[in-house]
Amino acid sequence: MPRDLLMSPVLRRIGGVVLVLATAACAETIALKPGSQSYATARNLAEDRDANQAKAHFRRAIAEAESDRIADRARVGLARLLLQDTGRTEADVREAVALTTEAAARDASAKRDLALLYLDGGVVPADPVRAAQLLREGAQGSPATALQLSELIAEGRIPEAMPGERSALLADAVSDLKIAEQRGSGSAARQLGQVVAETDPVQAEELLRRAIEMGQRGAILPLAELWFDSGTPADQDRAEALLLRGIDAGEVSAAASLAERRRNAGEVEEAAQLYALAARAKQPAGYLGLASLMLDPDLRLTPDTASSGVTLLEQGSSTNPEVALALGRITEQGKYVSVDVRRAARLYQTAADAGIATGALRYGRLLKAGRGVSPDPARAIAYLKTASDAGESGAWADLGEMYATEREPLRDDVAARRYLALAAEEMESVRAARQLSELLRDGRGGDRDLPGALKWALVAASKGSVGAMLDAGEAYALGRGTPVDFGNAARWYSEAARNGSANGALRAGWAYASGKGVQRNMAAANRLFAIAVGSNPSLAPKLARSFALGLDGVRDDDEAARWFGRSKPKQAAEQMTAIARAYEQGKGVAQNFDTAKRWYRMASDRGDASAMLWVADAAEAGEITGFSRSDVLQLYRKAALAGSFDAAIRIARRYSVGIETPPDDQKAVEWWLIAAKGGSAEAQFRVGMAYLDGAGIEEDRSKAEIWLRRAEQSGFLVRADSILSVQ
Repeated sequence: MPRDLLMSPVLRRIGGVVLVLATAACAETIALKPGSQSYATARNLAEDRDANQAKAHFRRAIAEAESDRIADRARVGLARLLLQDTGRTEADVREAVALTTEAAARDASAKRDLALLYLDGGVVPADPVRAAQLLREGAQGSPATALQLSELIAEGRIPEAMPGERSALLADAVSDLKIAEQRGSGSAARQLGQVVAETDPVQAEELLRRAIEMGQRGAILPLAELWFDSGTPADQDRAEALLLRGIDAGEVSAAASLAERRRNAGEVEEAAQLYALAARAKQPAGYLGLASLMLDPDLRLTPDTASSGVTLLEQGSSTNPEVALALGRITEQGKYVSVDVRRAARLYQTAADAGIATGALRYGRLLKAGRGVSPDPARAIAYLKTASDAGESGAWADLGEMYATEREPLRDDVAARRYLALAAEEMESVRAARQLSELLRDGRGGDRDLPGALKWALVAASKGSVGAMLDAGEAYALGRGTPVDFGNAARWYSEAARNGSANGALRAGWAYASGKGVQRNMAAANRLFAIAVGSNPSLAPKLARSFALGLDGVRDDDEAARWFGRSKPKQAAEQMTAIARAYEQGKGVAQNFDTAKRWYRMASDRGDASAMLWVADAAEAGEITGFSRSDVLQLYRKAALAGSFDAAIRIARRYSVGIETPPDDQKAVEWWLIAAKGGSAEAQFRVGMAYLDGAGIEEDRSKAEIWLRRAEQSGFLVRADSILSVQ
């Protein structure tokens, strides 16, 4: 049986109320028959939270009892303790189900417990019809079960509820409780007081007072709440005094209720002390109330209170997974303790493995991010999916993102769409809306849906996603999922710019420069361009190139020169070379060799290697005037030293054959080596032959072989073995 089924919400609910229900189910005195003493001892031990001893005495009562009534009550008590235990095993749960099923043949409270298990479907197959049948059977003669059934009908959890059934159940329960109360049942007085509290507070007060007089400590809280709700100062004082009396009498649950009142009144330290009192008595409300105070970003406890609070939470975390979850949050945040994400991860895992959805969510996120644990996408998805299946909607966006971005076999675009849609629609997640837009735009996980992509981009953009603003602007500019609308494109680009996007400022600037969608305004355009370049200086040479080539609808050499002036020399030179190449080849602009030469020369003057090589080649061919032969050689040298291996080859050839300079094998090899190291197959061959022949360098057959084989691997059409065998 999977562990997450052992920790289902209904099992925790049954376990969490074990003390109240075990006491209420047997509030009336059972005559001292065989097994009754062990049963009474077990109940007292359960109230004192000595679960192991209580279990032992419940088992003894079952073995000793001659009465089915005593044995069934003991079975119910033992089953509830087994389910309450956070360290329970599969065998414990099977035993609890068997005990409850056996007792349910005769005992109304067992019928109620078994019905809840059937409603949950955790450890027995879900069967709402069977659950309703058990509750209806148990409601006959059991006001508590009748009240439980009426609540479930109101929640819509009982199938085929009959018209008027809830009203009839309430009426019967009240009638039975009145009879029992008149016979002196304190438990009935308490339950009846709680039932009539909303409709007849005066009668409720009288009943709850009488229940307290008969030793029903469980009536203290309902009576205090009744007085608190009246709103009069006198009743407020009476309620607080009653809770204090309850605390003195050992009803520690009253401490948590009073703590909540103190907290609402701004008396934080006193609230913390009261929560701590409840926590020391192992009351879940005490632990969780204390944790809530410590996690509140607007509150700050004194060091002593915080220190004792952490100690209590550490104690509670070993047995209560919800406390482990709260302590994990405190540890991850580093509030009152040192930040320790590793420990937080362990605490979250404890909560997750106990079936707490928020624990699974938080642990899954740590696994996803690799915080406090090694990154593990597969386990992250598993825990996040567990959280999602348990109703934790916060996991949807994380699951959608992981399914969309992880590698195979984890990637699942269909699942990504589904979870992102849930997060975007139900949780209004901005991140999910943006990612869903991208999937729809790209046709991942289903048909391409450009209108849908724009819809979700606009949703995310309207909630502040800068990336979605850019996506929306682009969609309007390109007519993607909508007719072309330069006005809306400019609007969203400008909005992205206002939110700090350099790319948004750049695109909005081009809108104002070209007058697309807005009135043309170069001053506004340049202000936006300045914002973009201030945020990302590498945009300056790209701006210049766009102006030079008219790539964005505006050709302006003066603006190009101005933005080149604000560029780093190397970046400016690279863009100038790109402009020159565009004019030389006629790509995106009308082919113009004279303009190309002008841009090549400007790029060459700024040190771009490929531009220097082009200018040197053109000067040598006589296509550019004003260069002497020594100027050309010097330009080749500069290009080679700037990284042009083709320039190094040209120099090497000059020295090899004596073009415009005396032959010089040593200098030729120096330049061949530069080109060879850059990957030139011809240069690698020349270096290999130089080593083989000792031409310009000391003869070295092993180095010759290395370079000749490199040349062959680089594609030079000569077999190294053939050359080496001849030599």
